[in-house]
Amino acid sequence: MSPQESGRTRRPDPRAATVGLPQGPTEVLIVDDDPSVRHMLHLGLEQADMPVMSFGEPVEALAWAVAAPASVVIVDLRIPEVDGLDLVQALCQLDRHAVIILSAIVDVSMTVEAMRLGAFNVLEKPASTDRIIRAVEEAQAAIAKPAQAFSGFTPRERQVAELIMDGQTTKQIAQNLMLSPRTVEFFRANLLRKTGAANAASLVSILAGMSGRG
Repeated sequence: MSPQESGRTRRPDPRAATVGLPQGPTEVLIVDDDPSVRHMLHLGLEQADMPVMSFGEPVEALAWAVAAPASVVIVDLRIPEVDGLDLVQALCQLDRHAVIILSAIVDVSMTVEAMRLGAFNVLEKPASTDRIIRAVEEAQAAIAKPAQAFSGFTPRERQVAELIMDGQTTKQIAQNLMLSPRTVEFFRANLLRKTGAANAASLVSILAGMSGRG
């Protein structure tokens, strides 16, 4: 299925997945098999002055994402013939996109698995346009931060790492990022594993060294 813009089908170049790609980090990619959902999201994000691409076919979306610069990707998990979490994993393994899950099938186990795979955020349908825009802006801000200091971290892990270095508690981080404390603890555990830190104090020290604060 061809990418859509403002609800109108655009006839792309035969090499649509690799030609005419955005050159900035603010692009938003929508992956949802429901045309009405794509249209609604597309209009809402465009009205917020965000450049948007949308796909109904996950394979085409993934091909686009492989060649695209760092972008925000909004993904529905319930897409025919594709395991939504497999798609999330493939996108996260590209190690530059911030993946936001927007799905009607959100539960605790799915959220934990999505975060483990590297998802930036999980929103439950129906979510207001304002909430979606806010989530996209947070993801764009995370992408915009220099990644060199925390190479190998996802955009959300970089956010949590910054707040840990600021001395914030799990509860404070959860409030600032609008996450549950359990989700923040999950990211802490990821950071401990990735840095090889033995404990919380060691983690702060290692992060400070990586960021140049130490």
